[in-house]
Amino acid sequence: MRNIIKTCLFLLACSSAMAAEPQPMNHQAMTAGPQWIDGVVKKIDPKNARVTVMQSAIDGVMPAMIMSYQVAAEQSLKSIQTGNKVRFILAKNVVTHIEAVK
Repeated sequence: MRNIIKTCLFLLACSSAMAAEPQPMNHQAMTAGPQWIDGVVKKIDPKNARVTVMQSAIDGVMPAMIMSYQVAAEQSLKSIQTGNKVRFILAKNVVTHIEAVK
């Protein structure tokens, strides 16, 4: 009897979780043009022209997280250091501009 109750509770919890509607992505925010994103540099990989940043949330697009991105202009990596607060612009998951901020 306990197993039946546990199974019923489990199925009820699963069905409730599945019934929750997913939050739609804000496509307007994604196509509204360049948006500066704030973050902190965690790692720089000049050999592969990549930077890993702990970034702030992009409203309606993605939550705050740590991400590694390709950098379009390798010289941009010379102006930043690990630990710097930065702001950057993404275009198709590539950093097109990045700069240290105070």
